[in-house]
Amino acid sequence: MKRDFIFWLPTVVLGGVLRVWGLGFGLPNRLRPDEDMVVLPSLAMIGGDLDPHGYTYPTLYKYLLALIFRVCLELGIGPGAAESPWQFAAYGFFVDGSFFFLVARGVTALLGIATVYGVYLVGKEGYGRWVGVVGSLFLSVSVLHVRDSHFGVTDVGSVCLLVFGLYYVVRVLNEGGVNRYVSAGVLLGLASGTKYGSVLGVIPLVVAHFLRKPDGVSWQGWVLDRHILIAGGLVFGVFALTSPYNLLNLEAFSRDFGFQMRHLFEYGHGEDLGLGWWYHLRVSLRYGLGIFVLLFSLGGIVVCVVRRRPVDLVLLSLFVAYYVVCGQGKAVFFRYVLPLVPLCCVFGAVFVDWLRKQSFVGSRSLLVGVVLVGVGLVEPLWSSVRLDGLLVAEDTRVVARRWIEKHIPEGSQIANIGGLYGDVQVNNRFSTSWWLFRFSRAFPTLPDSLLVNYIDRLQDRLPPVYLLIHSIGILDLEAQTHGKPELLRQEGIEWVVTHGHPLRYSDVNPDFVDALKIQADLMVKFSPGSQEHLAQALFDPQDAFYWPLGRFGDLKRGGPVVQIWKVKDREGFVSKDPGNPHRMFTDGLMWLGNDRFAEGQFDTAMEFYQRALKLDPSRASLNGYLGATFLLQNRIEQAVVYFQKALQAGKNWADIERMIFFRRPPEGDLYSRLGDVCVALDYFPEAVRVYQRAISLGTSAGPIFNKLAVVYALLGRYEDSKIGFEKALEQITQESELIQMRVFLGVALLSQGRVDLATEEIRQVLESGFTPKNIERNIFLIKHLRGDLFAGLGTVFASLDRLSGAVRNYKRALVLGYQNADLYNNLGVVYYKMGAMDQANDQFQLALHIDPKHVDAQENLKLIQGKVQDP
Repeated sequence: MKRDFIFWLPTVVLGGVLRVWGLGFGLPNRLRPDEDMVVLPSLAMIGGDLDPHGYTYPTLYKYLLALIFRVCLELGIGPGAAESPWQFAAYGFFVDGSFFFLVARGVTALLGIATVYGVYLVGKEGYGRWVGVVGSLFLSVSVLHVRDSHFGVTDVGSVCLLVFGLYYVVRVLNEGGVNRYVSAGVLLGLASGTKYGSVLGVIPLVVAHFLRKPDGVSWQGWVLDRHILIAGGLVFGVFALTSPYNLLNLEAFSRDFGFQMRHLFEYGHGEDLGLGWWYHLRVSLRYGLGIFVLLFSLGGIVVCVVRRRPVDLVLLSLFVAYYVVCGQGKAVFFRYVLPLVPLCCVFGAVFVDWLRKQSFVGSRSLLVGVVLVGVGLVEPLWSSVRLDGLLVAEDTRVVARRWIEKHIPEGSQIANIGGLYGDVQVNNRFSTSWWLFRFSRAFPTLPDSLLVNYIDRLQDRLPPVYLLIHSIGILDLEAQTHGKPELLRQEGIEWVVTHGHPLRYSDVNPDFVDALKIQADLMVKFSPGSQEHLAQALFDPQDAFYWPLGRFGDLKRGGPVVQIWKVKDREGFVSKDPGNPHRMFTDGLMWLGNDRFAEGQFDTAMEFYQRALKLDPSRASLNGYLGATFLLQNRIEQAVVYFQKALQAGKNWADIERMIFFRRPPEGDLYSRLGDVCVALDYFPEAVRVYQRAISLGTSAGPIFNKLAVVYALLGRYEDSKIGFEKALEQITQESELIQMRVFLGVALLSQGRVDLATEEIRQVLESGFTPKNIERNIFLIKHLRGDLFAGLGTVFASLDRLSGAVRNYKRALVLGYQNADLYNNLGVVYYKMGAMDQANDQFQLALHIDPKHVDAQENLKLIQGKVQDP
């Protein structure tokens, strides 16, 4: 009918108004969880990397957004100062993402509006125009569908494609024909490529196909009919085409998809609300549709079950399949029933249509129908209007952010307490690292310096930057974000922001509140409404979305109750030049490295640290973390190099230890390695403490006591050294370790100038079969390379007639800058014993050059000159 639009257009317009109103809520803050996990990765794809690198969602919706963003870039629409894809993306990631989030929400809103028309088509094709109009009218005001049509995520888009796919499924039932099968297959494939659960749309397609089986065709032949095979192939093919990396990276897809299934059916999410069977009926659908539309829907389901027309069975099959899946889940977000909402609207319209046609209604059929529809619309329409009104009003966190930026100096350290999702989202350095990894992966060849310089040019567009104390490097993050009284003892914290709400995502530790009331003054409070009505409002308990779906009371805005406190008599820490992009991105790269470091991904951690060092070579912490990374890989020599740089740049040993055990429990073996580092750096008192810590943690005590004894000897604490060696001997049984221990003892004695005792220890080592080179290799293990040590070792080898070893170690002493007359004289004596008279003569001459009165050198020179002159 050419004028068919007069029936569906009013419902579509109404649905459009409700879905567009308040579309920009919260921006530039990101107050809808999961939006940034969809929008920003989509923006990153304009660089050409179409691999989502995460498979929680299929990728059709992301590809659609990426295409739109790329077109906007080419047409010059959107943020200015972007001359290339990476600049366009960088603006959204690090400056202001409002434009990109608004585009994504606009796409979702259009798909939500289209769904209203899709329901009209399904109702009209299945039951007639009356059902189509009423069903679309019910959906246009459904507060759950209105709410989710404001979000730049995948749910509403997948439902839209599913509804249009269902329309063609009904046409398959009514008309058959390859075109209908093809259309149904393509649309169901697109729906599945938007959200995995939409693959259940295949069920009504199969039901419709079997209900059309001609009488003369066998069941086997009908199962293999080309129409259904084409449709099924298209579902899979379109899904594969729109989410290709799910097949190209099956391992990662299986991992992420498996987690999603466990999340849904095993783990749940947050508060335990039981299984979804009763909860979704009692809460999600009851408030998402309105009580009367839900009752009409249940009535329509009963009507369909009783009369069992083919179209009834097709729609019921999809409803039952989805409800079974939702009902078994322990994660029961309101949005999980979105695919059921259009079906319920159709079933509700079916019931109204059935009721108005009953004989007792008589000639008042139209009036009864209109009255029933009006009764059904009142609650959801009012709820949708109230919700949109709250979305338009500024969230308490937005108001609080504006107050902070006006009254608190930029760079101040703020304790943001209550939970991560409810935080007041002031601009902070930590947030840079959150998306820097994803951005870098999309533009891997882009030098960090170019990115930093670009952001530097846009500093005037950046809001003030603050430091949030709970964002990075906290082991007990859950306890920290909800408030620990000890936080108030940190001298750098002058400002505290708390947020409370019936949702578990805003919950402040009562002990922290008690301490806060004593130690701080409440400066300002922002509330969405009265505490009584806030407690009564209906929120999704598992979702960190601070706008209710029903029971609105006197609420005037969304958000938690935000309170801003100032600690009494304290001037907190204020960072200098906090918004400096070089510093922000250096910090971001360092924190990315810290995350990988804590997870044991050392190669990736070092990559981030090295990139950060290129931006700021003077950052001492980076050298410290690099040293810690090498230490954890047992690469002691490299660890020593970077720890030394960190110490020279101003870090102290306590800082080094904090870096090593960043988000890592104490480990005895790690303390043992750290002790070796201390010895190499001549930090002998620290080495003693660290080795003792390793012993207390249960590390194999024999080797540690051995090293500890050596350090005691180096400190001149010979009694402690003797005790240490005795304890080591009690626990070391392997011959090789006993020999090595004697080497270490000999080195310790040499370091104290006790050559005679050292000679006896080395003699026993040589008698056991060790060569001088074996001994030298063991000496290098303690990383204490001093010239006097090698000179002493040369003397030991000379006294034991290991002449080549003596020469080698005397020369090492000279290379290390240890030069005196005794050393040259001793080296000359060794050459004399070896018969190398010319070399001996040279060494004695050098000794006398340093000390002309050196008696031994004078006598030795006369002796050797006599030998040379003797025929």
